[in-house]
Parts: sequence; C-alpha cells; structure tokens
Amino acid sequence: MTKLIFNTVVTVLLVSLSVSCGKMNDVYKDFVKGGAINYTGKADSVKVFPGKGRIQFTYQLRSDPKIIKTVIYWNNRKDSMVQPVQRKPGIDTITTLIPQIAEGTYTFTFVTYDNQGNSSVSVDIPGNVYGSNYESFLTSRPMRTSEMTPQGDALITWYTADPLVIGTEMSYTGIDDQEKVTMLPASELEGVMEDFKDGAPYSYRTMYQPEPNMIDTLYSAATSAEILMDDVTHLYLLNPGNPFEYATYDGTRYGTLKDWTVTANVNNQGGFGSFDNIDDGAYMSISKMTDDNAVVTNGKISQVVNLPAGEYNFIVYFNGKPEAGYSIAAGTGSRVAAALGTTIPNTPSAANALGFSTLSPRTSIAFQLTEPKQVAVGIWSTMSQNTNYFRAVKVKLTKRK
Repeated sequence: MTKLIFNTVVTVLLVSLSVSCGKMNDVYKDFVKGGAINYTGKADSVKVFPGKGRIQFTYQLRSDPKIIKTVIYWNNRKDSMVQPVQRKPGIDTITTLIPQIAEGTYTFTFVTYDNQGNSSVSVDIPGNVYGSNYESFLTSRPMRTSEMTPQGDALITWYTADPLVIGTEMSYTGIDDQEKVTMLPASELEGVMEDFKDGAPYSYRTMYQPEPNMIDTLYSAATSAEILMDDVTHLYLLNPGNPFEYATYDGTRYGTLKDWTVTANVNNQGGFGSFDNIDDGAYMSISKMTDDNAVVTNGKISQVVNLPAGEYNFIVYFNGKPEAGYSIAAGTGSRVAAALGTTIPNTPSAANALGFSTLSPRTSIAFQLTEPKQVAVGIWSTMSQNTNYFRAVKVKLTKRK
C-alpha cells in the first residue's frame, strides 16, 4: 500500500514538472520571438574636435559590413543627427560634423544600424561646444610697450601669454593708407607692424584654443591703442649692440667694448672682458668665471648722453641668443641704471639713481626729465664668486611721444 502511494506521488510530480517546463518554454519563445538578438558593430576610437557653434568627430567602423548608418544623439536623445554609411573593405575612418549646435557641454551617444533595424551598443563621449558667452570672458594678451622704430615700423612687446593663447592678431594702417593684419605667435614676445603709419591707431585681439584639436579659433574683444614711444637709440647711443663692437680683441673670445666707458676691473680676462664673443655672440659682458679672474667690485659699463626733457625707457636685452643671459650669485649683484651726471652710482638705488632694476631677460627702467640733462646709462655689477656673469645682446633708449 505504501509503495502504491509513493508511485502515485512521483507520477503526479513528474506530470506537474512537465506542464511547468512547457509553460516556461512558451514564455521563453515569446521573449525571443523572431530569433536571437543581433547587434551591429559599434563606433570605435571616437575622437572629439570642439568648435564654435559646431563640433566634429572621427570614429572607426571595423568589422560589420552591414552597417548603413550612424545616429548621433545628444540632449538625452532629444536631438540627433543621422549619418549614412557606405562600408568599404577593412577599417573605415569616418568624419562627421554637427554644424549648428548651441554652446554648452554635452554627452554624445553613437549608435550604428543595419538595414534590418538592428543596432549596436551605445558609445558615449563628452564634448564641448564654444560660443559667444565663452568668448566674452576672454581677455587680450597684456602689452608691455609700443614704439616706433627708426625704420618706420611699430614694435610691440608683450608679456608672457596665457597657456590657452595661440597668438595675437594686430590690425593697423600702413604708410600706403591700406589696412593690414599681422599675427604674432604666442611663443614670441615682440611683434612688428611693418611700414606703420605714424600717428595712426591700431587694434589687437588675442586668439585662443582652449582645447587640443580645436577646429575653430576663439577671439578676445578687439582693443584699440596708439604707439606710445619712439625708439631714439640711434640719436643718442653709440654701439647699442646686436652685435656689439669691440675696440680691442684677444683674437679668441674676449675684447673691450667700443664707445662705452668701462671700469678697469671689468676687463679681468687678461685685460679684456667687457666684450664676450662666445659662440660668435658679440655680447656686452661682465664676468668672473674662474679663480684666475679677479673679483669685480663696483664694475661699471656706461655711456653718457645729453637728453631733452621727456619720459624715457632704457632697456637691456639679456635674451635672444644662445649664450645670452646672466648668473648672479646671492650676496653679489648686477643692476641696470640711469643717473644724472657722468657715471652710474655704486649699488644703484632710489636714493642715487633716476631709475634702476635688477636683471631680467628684458630689463627696462623708466625715468623722466623735466629739463635737458646729462644722463649716464649702463650696468653696475659686483661679482665675487666663480661662474658669475651677464651677457647682454643689445640696449635701447625710447622716448614717449
């Protein structure tokens, strides 16, 4: 009797399982009705090229020859663009441009499709679109000086550019009354507007690319300006450099400067030293390179000029050539200076000089005369340690218009 009951229970369970499995299979068949899900090949190696009011992409299609289009979605798929695709053998690299899109930050979704409506898995990539709002915050590269050269050009010097800057565009009127445009790369500190019409205004705006691979350039608002200074070097200074000339030369490297007054202790390279021709650079120099060179105390290189009343800048350039520059140890010093009279003072300061400055790649000092005066301009230096030196490429004197 017990055995009969057991067999009956087993039979009922088997029938129940069979019915249940049949129902599950029916559900599964409904779920995959039409066959297995097919995916097309996805967009691969997507790259973004931001622009102003537009954005460009490149991507690759690698393995699926059935793809007929790519759809790019943004704004949570509220906006989209369809790009037809004609596959070629192998890997296709495709470029696409969304030409009119509002300024902002987006996530773009790439989905490929075949002619059966099958789609790929989504590929998301962020991208920025720039516009007038971003440009409104851009500022012009700060300008240092502006001056007319004896050759009739306008020379503009600039401070170091922001890392996002690629250049500065300068617009001006030439001596032929024609409008001209020139561009200064961000890496350069001096820009020239050739054949500039003296007295005419000019304008400049700074060019930005805030991301790599930009397809557009963004601009700061234009700034109007006038040339403020005249280069009067040729009127007052002799032997201003680039290259400097020597009066005497040792035949190998060192010499004495022509037309400049030099204290005897500066020529500590066997009677030479104020002229240094290392690598044919023809520099103005004071140095103490080795123990064989005497210590330089209150060494001076200067020139005396008779100047009319006005506002002046005396500028010394310690850059522009491979060996130009300076190395001044702590406890010693070098200063560019201007002072009334026939010599620059020891340790120039506000108390004894019209203007002075420690050295920088482009050292400029400003001074003002209310009446004609005799003025000494030059460089003072004390060097007591080895491998101390400066090498100047040129000097310049400018006067406010």
